[in-house]
Amino acid sequence: MSSRLCLMLPLLPVLAAQTYIVDVNNGPGTNFVDLPTAVAAVPDGAVLLVRAGNYAGFTVAGKGLAILGDPRVAITDTIWISATLPHQAFTLRGLVWPQAYSSSLTDLLLLSDCGGPVLIEAVAQPPASTCLPASWPGTCFRAVGVHAVRCSQLTLRDCTILCTASFADSEVVLEATTVRGEAYGVINNQTVVYARNAVTLYRGSLQVAGGSLIRGGDGNGPSLATSPDGHGIFMDSASLRLLDGAVGSGQGSLTPPVGYAVIAAGTNPVLRLSPRVLVTASGSPRIVGAAAVPAPMPELTGSSAPAGGTLGATVTTESGDLVVLAVGFPGPAIFVAGMHDPFWLDPVVHFFVAVGAQGGTPIGGAVAVPSGPAFVGLRLGWQAACYGPVTGFQATNPVVTLVR
Repeated sequence: MSSRLCLMLPLLPVLAAQTYIVDVNNGPGTNFVDLPTAVAAVPDGAVLLVRAGNYAGFTVAGKGLAILGDPRVAITDTIWISATLPHQAFTLRGLVWPQAYSSSLTDLLLLSDCGGPVLIEAVAQPPASTCLPASWPGTCFRAVGVHAVRCSQLTLRDCTILCTASFADSEVVLEATTVRGEAYGVINNQTVVYARNAVTLYRGSLQVAGGSLIRGGDGNGPSLATSPDGHGIFMDSASLRLLDGAVGSGQGSLTPPVGYAVIAAGTNPVLRLSPRVLVTASGSPRIVGAAAVPAPMPELTGSSAPAGGTLGATVTTESGDLVVLAVGFPGPAIFVAGMHDPFWLDPVVHFFVAVGAQGGTPIGGAVAVPSGPAFVGLRLGWQAACYGPVTGFQATNPVVTLVR
């Protein structure tokens, strides 16, 4: 670890964010018993530690927070985060929606106009199959699990989203995350609900890394209604970078099968595909609308840790590549001449933690975090530049690690 970063970390408690405890059971040390009240009352930059229990959804506008859930924190409705400024970071960790019904009828987690970096870590959402209340007979809506609009830096790490994700005019990274579209179903007195795509991407960009799994919902053969398989990713006028994992359509029983791993539409879609990615589809071809020539690309994966633990990141790239790995605070997207992808690190507060040639062992770096509650909620960003005869000059995907 850089000596300068070593010197900085012990000073962080002096500047530490205020920390509050949210506990629906009002146990010792509780500051708030519900999340809507807590997020409205605490100052910008605060950390909320949420104890086990059931909590209502909430709305936050123009405020950066870190909301960190203990195991068994259940959310019963929509969370809406909006209008953050570039210096306002937002973190959600460890929240679970036991049901995918939302009174908003549309989204479980809605992010709009987030100018600052957003990290969603270890969040889980089930398939959406609940119909509207009896006052809306014969109608069935499926909530969208994650819906992001105009978000400049959104990262989902270690998440399980089983009710589809939608991104528009946003820059998004998925790392070690599963996104599924729901299967065809007949519910509510034969209301037909068709198979859904796993991810829709309108403009903006998406990078997929860390062994992520993206799969459309399963369709069905001729019966009450015919439904094709959901697609893995539908992209419109967007940039898609597939670094690692698996992307595929559903695998229903429609004959002939119609489902694609990726559909690229709109103006100048860009699709880059690493040989490390498994692409499957029930239909043929597997990718429609864009030429996807497999190309070597460097990949970065990270690991969060509790206070007193070690944050780390590891580069996977071609043998013989020169690797320069940096760590720092998240910052605005910065483009470097000759590189397609931007860096998401603070241009001043970042340090080089590893420099070397890629050999048989991947190159990585680590930062030991001192013990103490003042470090909980701290985020460090990581990114590497790689250069070699096969790779060329490329940046890895950005990674955000969290002291939880």
